[in-house]
Amino acid sequence: MRSFFRFTLVSLSLIVFSCGTKENKLIDADDIQLSWELVENQASGENQHKAKFTITNNGPALSGTDWAIYYNQIASHEFVFPEGAKLAIEFELGTLFKLVPKEGFELGQGETLTFEYTAGGAVVKNSQQPLGPYLAQGNDNAKTISNYQPTTLTMDNPEVLKVVKTLIPTAKNLFEKNQSLKMLPASQLSNVVPTPMSIMAGKGSFILQTPLVIYHEAGLASEAELLKSALSEVLDGDVSIQEGKSQSMQLKIGKAGGPESYTLSINTTGIQITGADAAGVFYGIQSLRALLPVATYETPASGISLDQLTIVDAPRYAYRGMHLDMARNFESKETVFKLLNLMAYYKLNYFHMHLSEDEAWRLEIPGLPELTEIGSRRGHTTTEEEFLHPEYGSGPDPNDPNSPGNGYYSKADYIEILQHAHKRHIRVIPEIDIPGHSRAAIVSMRNRYNRLMKEGKTEEANQYALHDPEDASEYMSVQNFPDNVICVCRPSALTFMEKVFDEIIAMHKEAGVPLESIHIGGDEVPKGVWEKSPICNEFRKTHPGIKKTHDLMPYFIGELIKILEKKGMPTSGWQEVAMREGADGKEEVNPAFANSGMRPYVWIPDPNLPGLLANAGYTPIIANATKLYFDLAYNNDPEEPGQTWAGLVNTQSAWEIVPQNIFYSSEKDSRGNSIDVEAEMKKMVKLTPEGERNILGIQGQLWAEVAKTPELLEYVVFPKLVGLAERAWAGNPKWATIDNLEQRIKAREAAWNGFANTMGQREMPRLSYLEGGVGYRIPRPGAKIEGGLLLANSEYPGLIIRYTTDGSEPTASSPDYTEPVAVSSTVKLKCFDIRGRSGMTSTVSPQ
Repeated sequence: MRSFFRFTLVSLSLIVFSCGTKENKLIDADDIQLSWELVENQASGENQHKAKFTITNNGPALSGTDWAIYYNQIASHEFVFPEGAKLAIEFELGTLFKLVPKEGFELGQGETLTFEYTAGGAVVKNSQQPLGPYLAQGNDNAKTISNYQPTTLTMDNPEVLKVVKTLIPTAKNLFEKNQSLKMLPASQLSNVVPTPMSIMAGKGSFILQTPLVIYHEAGLASEAELLKSALSEVLDGDVSIQEGKSQSMQLKIGKAGGPESYTLSINTTGIQITGADAAGVFYGIQSLRALLPVATYETPASGISLDQLTIVDAPRYAYRGMHLDMARNFESKETVFKLLNLMAYYKLNYFHMHLSEDEAWRLEIPGLPELTEIGSRRGHTTTEEEFLHPEYGSGPDPNDPNSPGNGYYSKADYIEILQHAHKRHIRVIPEIDIPGHSRAAIVSMRNRYNRLMKEGKTEEANQYALHDPEDASEYMSVQNFPDNVICVCRPSALTFMEKVFDEIIAMHKEAGVPLESIHIGGDEVPKGVWEKSPICNEFRKTHPGIKKTHDLMPYFIGELIKILEKKGMPTSGWQEVAMREGADGKEEVNPAFANSGMRPYVWIPDPNLPGLLANAGYTPIIANATKLYFDLAYNNDPEEPGQTWAGLVNTQSAWEIVPQNIFYSSEKDSRGNSIDVEAEMKKMVKLTPEGERNILGIQGQLWAEVAKTPELLEYVVFPKLVGLAERAWAGNPKWATIDNLEQRIKAREAAWNGFANTMGQREMPRLSYLEGGVGYRIPRPGAKIEGGLLLANSEYPGLIIRYTTDGSEPTASSPDYTEPVAVSSTVKLKCFDIRGRSGMTSTVSPQ
């Protein structure tokens, strides 16, 4: 679902200092000191960069050709070397490269080698640098190079500024951008996020105090238990639940509107939450939680005063989703639980689990142990007979429990996740990505095939085989894999998928949790696949309806749809599953699967696709990359982690998306260039009334190339997820109904000011405590010195700004910035949360 690689040729030069002629012995990676540095962007052309590795040998002399330094980097993969070079960079596959010595290479003890090269693309993020280098000598002696130091890029690096010509987040530029935001009084902020349909204030208050009994109708014990748990965090005293009726605290089913709707009433006698269904009651509970003072998380109270009010509320979209890629980098069950809890708090109701990829398979499938024995582990290997090769800096050890390359969910784990989600009214959509993005499955099943063939069990070997051993097709996926597409012409491919489907269905049944749909991926199948597959060539002879090789894709998708239809569920997939190659070679909507319940997730930011698919009878989910890909960086700061291939995504990006018309929130493209909005809107496919009803909802995506730890996951997801929740739940914003461009922008900016204030004054302080505290991104403050006065602001009015004038880093005890301050020296500033956690530093100096 991304296209971040670009083809290029690379030239390299080699500079060696003080080369010796000592014999090579067993090499210890701890003796190697390695660094990497960006030398120049736009080195030999607009889209090239020059960089260098520096290797220092602190151990016995290095010589021979039986060793290599492996590393991962999202980078180009073809190289041209000058004649006589003693080292080379070789591309393995995916993000894996290796530095290899050539004949005659020698590097004595204490000697240093600098290896300079020119490569395609620009490097503007620290997350784009080489990762996880390790030294390997043969297939067994592999060890991480612990003494590795890539040079940190900063915003003032001239090579970064060569490329990042717009949206440069310097302290001054941030200040200018933030000036449109004004601090609002608390009375003008929403009490609840996402914003309810209606909040009617009453007079007076109600004291929520202990001992407290939560009364609930039959069938609402689970919701009552969750409310008890939440209130026990903030109330000092006994909280219990009981089935029955009461005026003081009551949960019940009643007339509240459509599905998931609720009414929350706080009056002089108590609190009543009435839901149209159990989900509605649950969401009413989340709104009640939002009304609790943040201070009570720090110091629980015996009584909490709540203003009298009535909230009447219902969701805009039936589908309000969050996707997590746990394949590229594994996330623990505990991390998933925390994310589910936070999703539930913000009224998101679908969790899309991306369980398989080229880089790993993450779900135990009974009867196919190879999928996790091989496919869930990554380490140094030249055969991949026991595990997969490293990706994204996962390292050489396939048994390292701390490596994000290793891990999977057992059947018991998955059932526990299902039950945890179900209790919080979240439906899990498992994804098995095929026929592309399938390398982990292919390698795992190929090893099974080879083992059984050696044992003479030919029929069993072929039962679940996913490859054609004689396939000579040449292709390269956008993530640089030449072998990641299954052979769709083998009957065993369908047998494999049905086996996986059946086991997933069985897990849901054992968990007592309905399975609404299975996501089959279907994206980014590269050109050239199956062209030279003997199996596919024979298959086409017996299937005259398949006129060209690319027709195999819709054929295979159709067969999977039939399998799932027989099992009583619709098929989900990325938008490609609803497309086909037209007579002109271009993609077009495939009418064959329309009106079947097929759910295409529209990720490519083509403004016409939602309309084309929805009008044709599909029920799409909007997953627009330029607004809803949370792995894209918050801004162009090199220290901000994330990808940039589809632009930048921040909280406002998710908050402002208008699913029916992307141009209502886009006056610039993904690179910051202006768009002629009115001209583009005239060309856009308009949604019919039925087409608009077909749009099920929206979903945020987190692809995990960068999110390798729970801390990084929380950083890149929050507070973006809060913006997503607002747009998924709350009604169509008023500004999105304004046709005049200037008036619409003005109204949208005013609305964003209100939401940004709500974030800074209410939601971010609450997030600092929810689920033990969320490590959300705290932005750099904007700042400048003008006329001897320090001026500062934040993109979320209400965040605490602290500063120093002595060159030290601001701490939680540094002075607060509340108004312009006279300064005469360099100032450092940081934003802080309510618990003393800080973001990155901004530095300004007098001119």
